[in-house]
Amino acid sequence: MNNNLDNVNNQEANDIGDNIDPQNVYMYVRRFRPIITSIWRLSGIYIIWIFIHFYATHLYAKYCTSYSILGFLATPIIISSPHCTGLRWCIMRGADTINTMWIVLGTWLATQLGGFRIN
Repeated sequence: MNNNLDNVNNQEANDIGDNIDPQNVYMYVRRFRPIITSIWRLSGIYIIWIFIHFYATHLYAKYCTSYSILGFLATPIIISSPHCTGLRWCIMRGADTINTMWIVLGTWLATQLGGFRIN
């Protein structure tokens, strides 16, 4: 019985694959490409800021706050160096940008679900 069920599922999968028309696929790609491009343009900067924030936090922890007694004593001097100041700026601006991203996304989602229009 189980073998027959597997044969039926495999036949359905083959039927679905056989019914794909390349012309229809091309039509859908042409229709959705502008939408996908717009989404990438809107979200691309946020993705870049997420990467910047992620790597800056790890670099800051490694180079500006060493995990040792000597690192603890040297931290007040090291954190005012240019590379630590720049990394700290990336961390703060990255966090602000990511927070703004969630606010924008939540506001957009609320307007879509609630049926409200902003004029």
